Amino acid sequence: ANDMIQTLADADNYGVVRQLQEFYADVIPIDSSLFSLNSQRLLNTTLGRPAAAVLSVFLALKTRPSDIRFTSASPATRALASAVAARLVADDIYDYPLNQDSPVLLILDRKSDPVTPLLSQWTYQAMVHELLGLNNGRVLLPEQPDGEVTLSSRDDPFFNENKYQNFGDLGAAIRDLMQAFAREHRLRGDVKSIEDMRSFLDKYPAFRSESSRVSKHVTIASELSRLVETCSLFEISALEQDLACVQDHPRQLKELNAMLAAPEVSPVDKLRLGLLYALRYETSADLGRLKDLMVHGGVPQAQVALVDKILLYAGQAQRPPGLYGESKGIFGRIKKSLAGGVRGAENVYTRHVTLMARTLDLLLKGNLPEANHPSLGASSNRQAEVKAPTRVVVWMLGGSTYEESAAVAQLNAAGLGVSVILGGSCVHNSSSFLRELAVAPIE
Repeated sequence: ANDMIQTLADADNYGVVRQLQEFYADVIPIDSSLFSLNSQRLLNTTLGRPAAAVLSVFLALKTRPSDIRFTSASPATRALASAVAARLVADDIYDYPLNQDSPVLLILDRKSDPVTPLLSQWTYQAMVHELLGLNNGRVLLPEQPDGEVTLSSRDDPFFNENKYQNFGDLGAAIRDLMQAFAREHRLRGDVKSIEDMRSFLDKYPAFRSESSRVSKHVTIASELSRLVETCSLFEISALEQDLACVQDHPRQLKELNAMLAAPEVSPVDKLRLGLLYALRYETSADLGRLKDLMVHGGVPQAQVALVDKILLYAGQAQRPPGLYGESKGIFGRIKKSLAGGVRGAENVYTRHVTLMARTLDLLLKGNLPEANHPSLGASSNRQAEVKAPTRVVVWMLGGSTYEESAAVAQLNAAGLGVSVILGGSCVHNSSSFLRELAVAPIE
């Protein structure tokens, strides 16, 4: 750093530099509780940029971790934890005082939970990313003048307020906003559904130009609604949630066989269902027959090969126990409070609670077993450690998801006196996760 400053000073021939400030920007902040390296193909990366990214977050927060917890069954998280701890000791720049508010660094491995990035999503931000793609705040929408729209929590109050809303509540929020505009401008129109909203925009083009942000959300919601219907996502999601949350092999196999034979179900959705089934019933399923049914259902052979690859990457022998644990604790209660958001669904489409959420729940209660998530000890000052921390920085090695981000944001907003930040190499949807899996050097 001193060499860089000297180089800059030597180049300032005219004395124009008046002030020099340092910003730690190794990561990209997406939301107030989510950051990313925005880098793909990092499934097996353990050092280098991830370590620098984690450390830059603590520099930006002007603090250091009181402790580092990692996954005992994951050599990658242990290596990353050791690299971070070594850098903390070796450089005085991280020498912030430790106190009871110093956060714990929790390092998790994506391979511990390969289920979450394979599931359909029903909250606004996560749905957009899963069905349309949300990259660098941009969503591709060919029917828009520029071919894309932006979704930014900072610049779009409606998105910031509704990004964690379930799909049914989102439609109601957009409808209420449009009806308020109609009353204000004395326009006539009965807006009850997403289709009504599109008709409203066609009838009153001034609304589209004057309220482009709202019309943007109407367009996105309309496209999401179309995809949900044409892709049979309610039916698909019900089986996905069942495979993720319930052990009922005979019934689920019957339903899976029907889905794999259904012409209205797309090959990529059949692939996701097949992978979820293989992960759940790895030791008891006839995987050869499963792959034959997937091929007959139209799934390309190269994608069917991912059944074997995902088990090599995150099968029972590769991941720690607990993936299919009970959804109890703080996050289970949060899920129940949100379950009615998809109308008529009760909790059929929102039963799943991520492994990250359950692990975080145990940590915040001071009950996370050392055997499963050992403490590396970021400092020799063990008195500064807090058994039940109130601040946590979570790093998901291999990439996080918007489902996990929503759980963190809802926890922060629950009034429990805790603050959690989530980061990872990227924010996955099922497409990006499967792309990484396909090219990862796993044998």
